[in-house]
Amino acid sequence: MRRLRLPGVSVWLIQWVPVDVAEHPLERAAPRSRDGVAGILSPRLSHRRIEEIAKSIYLAGCAEPTAMLELFRMERVRSHPDTPRTPVTAKYAMCEMTWEDGETYRGPYLDRLRFGRDPCLYARKVTNLREIEGNKLDWYEIAAPGMKDDL
Repeated sequence: MRRLRLPGVSVWLIQWVPVDVAEHPLERAAPRSRDGVAGILSPRLSHRRIEEIAKSIYLAGCAEPTAMLELFRMERVRSHPDTPRTPVTAKYAMCEMTWEDGETYRGPYLDRLRFGRDPCLYARKVTNLREIEGNKLDWYEIAAPGMKDDL
């Protein structure tokens, strides 16, 4: 029986990657295997919801239960700006945009975030995610406006 080719979809893709891939996302390799894919979620979910889901995946894969509890406690007191970052604090990509009136915006690009360094859990919106031959996935990375390589 011949398989029907479905069109690609836009999604939040959560993936275990080496940290250099998360820092330089547009230098992508050829089709990837499904290894490393930790989640494929609706693009309608907010970045805050994705942050919570990705944090749970990261902790489940990297931390002991007692460490999870300690990190949870650290996150609750993290509302103060001088509180140090924890390994489960999301790090957003930074972008810089100049509007037509000359005003410059510098801030986080909310469609791209990561947790940890080794291993690194990387979540971002991608387009045209589709399965190709041999249980491999392929997708297009979305170029962020004014992207900086300091994720």
